[in-house]
Amino acid sequence: MSDELIAQTHYRLVEALAATERSSRLRLDNLREAIFETDRNGRLVYVNRAWRQLLQHEQDTTLGKSLLDFLYPSDSSSLRSFSTPPLTTTDTNAPIQLSLIRADGTHVPAEMLIRQTEEGGWVGSFNDISDRKRAERTLLEASELKSRFLSMLSHEFRTPISAIQLASELLQDSTGATPPHRRSELFLRIESAVQRVKRMLDAVIAVSRTDNGKMPFHPRRLDVRELVTSILDECRHGECHDHEFLFTCEGEPSSATIDPDILWNILVNLLRNACMYSTAGQPVSIHLACRPDEAELHVADKGIGIPPEDQIRVFAMFERGSNVGHTKGTGLGLNIVHRLTALHGGTVTFQSTLGSGTTFTVRLPSRNVTETQ
Repeated sequence: MSDELIAQTHYRLVEALAATERSSRLRLDNLREAIFETDRNGRLVYVNRAWRQLLQHEQDTTLGKSLLDFLYPSDSSSLRSFSTPPLTTTDTNAPIQLSLIRADGTHVPAEMLIRQTEEGGWVGSFNDISDRKRAERTLLEASELKSRFLSMLSHEFRTPISAIQLASELLQDSTGATPPHRRSELFLRIESAVQRVKRMLDAVIAVSRTDNGKMPFHPRRLDVRELVTSILDECRHGECHDHEFLFTCEGEPSSATIDPDILWNILVNLLRNACMYSTAGQPVSIHLACRPDEAELHVADKGIGIPPEDQIRVFAMFERGSNVGHTKGTGLGLNIVHRLTALHGGTVTFQSTLGSGTTFTVRLPSRNVTETQ
C-alpha cells in the first residue's frame, strides 16, 4: 500500500472518529491503527487497543495525560498548541512525522494524522513507520557505501595507472639509450603496478560474488601444509619480499577438507595486511594446526596494531585504522577474509595491541564434499 493511500485511509478514519458517538467507539478497538482523542486542552480521553499495544501503556496510565507526554521532546515542542486553549493548529491532510515514547522509554517513529472536533478537542491516528525508516537507512547506507567505493576506486587505481603510464613513456622516449638494468627496473615497475590493479579488481570481484551468492565453493581433501607453504612462497617472492615468514605446523596436514581457493584468498589477504602495516624486516609468524574436524590458522605480526576504538569496525567494508597514516590500502582485505571464512562455515577472530602487533585466527571446518552439492 502506498504512503499516499495509507494517509488517505488514516484521514478517513480520523474524520469518521470526529463524527462518532462515544458509545460506538468500542468498534475502534478492532482497528490496526492507533486511534486517540483529546479534549480541548490536549488531554487524552480515549485510546484504542492498537494505541495501547504500540505504546505499551494501559488506559489507566494514559487517560487524562497530555498527548505531549507520549511524544519525543523535540516533537512535542512543535505541537505546544495542544497544551492550552485556544487551539490554533489547522486541519491538514499531510501526516506529521514524529517519535512516540513507549512505556519502556524506547522510541517509535510514527506518522500522525490529526483533526479538530466540533467540541474543540482533537482526534487522530498514529501509523508505525519503523519498517520504512529501516528501509530508508538501508538505502542511505548503500548509497554511502557506493560513494566510498567509487572514491576508493578512483584514488587507488590512479596511482598504479600513473606508474604504468610514466614507465611506458620513459621506455618509449629512451629506447636504445637506457641501460639494460634501468630498463629492467621500469619493466618491474610496470609489472608491480599491473599486479596492484589486478589485486584491487580481484577484491572487488570477491565482494561482488559473495554479495550475490555466486562465490565458487569446492572443498576437497588436500595437504593443507603444502598449500600454505605454496602461498607463503608466492607472497615471499612478491609484495612481501622484505619480510621473513616464520611457519610452523602441527597435526596431520592432509586431514582437512578445505576449499583451496578460499584458503588462498584468506591467507594472502592476512599476509598482505601483516606486511603492509609492519616495518620492513620484521618477521610474520604463521602457525597451522590441522585437526580431523578443522584447520586453524594464526597469522601474527609485530606491526602498528589496531586502535581499540577501531576494532569494532575492523571487518567492515572500506574501514581502515585511524593510525595507518599514508599507507595505501582499499579497506577491503579484512572484509573479504570475514566473508570467505563465513562462506566456509568458519570463524575469524583477532587480538591486537596498539604499537605491538596483531594476531588473526581463522578456523575453517573440514567440510564434507556432499554438504556442498
